[in-house]
Amino acid sequence: MKKRTPARISLQPGYPTLHRRKGAGTAFAVLTALVLCAFSSCTKKSVWHTDLAVAEGKAAEENKHIFAFFSGDDWDGRSLSFRKSVIDSETFASEIDPQYILLNIDSSQTDDAKAVTATESGAQDAETKRFLEKYKNKQALLQTYNVQEYPAVYLLSKEGYVLAALTIDDSLADEGSFFAALHSLSSETGRFGSLIAAVSERSGVAKARAIDELYEATDVRFQQPLFPLVREFITLDGQNETGLVGKYEVIAADREVLEMLPSVRAEDAIKPYLSVCENGHLDNAQKQNLYYTAAYTLSVLGSSDFIRMHDLLSKSYMAMPDSEHAADIKMMMEKTLAMHTIVATASEDNGAE
Repeated sequence: MKKRTPARISLQPGYPTLHRRKGAGTAFAVLTALVLCAFSSCTKKSVWHTDLAVAEGKAAEENKHIFAFFSGDDWDGRSLSFRKSVIDSETFASEIDPQYILLNIDSSQTDDAKAVTATESGAQDAETKRFLEKYKNKQALLQTYNVQEYPAVYLLSKEGYVLAALTIDDSLADEGSFFAALHSLSSETGRFGSLIAAVSERSGVAKARAIDELYEATDVRFQQPLFPLVREFITLDGQNETGLVGKYEVIAADREVLEMLPSVRAEDAIKPYLSVCENGHLDNAQKQNLYYTAAYTLSVLGSSDFIRMHDLLSKSYMAMPDSEHAADIKMMMEKTLAMHTIVATASEDNGAE
């Protein structure tokens, strides 16, 4: 609901003079506070952060979870409706505000257009640079949390890990339905809270195992915020006591490749895959999959080096020639050789002309 603005009170000539007596000042101050409180309904305005790092800092300081509201105020009518019916409600102020650190990430079409204009114009002034950097960081955040629908509410740990998420559709658009759904998540957030606490409390290989439990329990849509723990797992289990280092090396390689695209050459993009295949802790099935992925990545990135693709597919096949995928890989090897022949022939014909 909209906040009411307190009415202005002015003392006009003719009002009786307030003669001070002992204690009269204190009594008047208390009376004034009560009057102002009545005009404002004593409603405390919620403090919303727009920077995840700041919200995480406050959450760590106050030992609270983060209530992250992903909105689209300038294009999504449901976001504005939800804000009015739930976010601005007295129930939210009394129940949610005291329990969580509040974070609002608004995905703005106005900012989208401004970013396109600024990029195309090549503007280099300090204000534009600051805007573009902030815009870039926001887009990266939306990608990290895989926000696909608006509005959405994510409950995050103080570390920024996803405890639970709610997409706000028509069934959750009103105050009663939303808070009922939110309260139903308490067991889920408690379970993840215990898994996160185990990661924080343990060390060495025991911590690596706790990381694996948390990673496996997390919905695949929300695993990206856990990536720092993926790297830590590899370091913690240097001797591969868990037998899971290869798994996390593959996850780390996938992440590295995604971070490099699309600004690198195709051959450079697959280097993380090749490094893990040659120096990591992969079993034969993992090697087969990763060599195939490297060849596929070259193809997707538009490489015409079909001999290189054939070489990678050959390594994929030889890693596990009796696997259920071996026949398909061998067929792809034949196709890449055929494509090489077609390209080479066309090149020779063009040279003859």
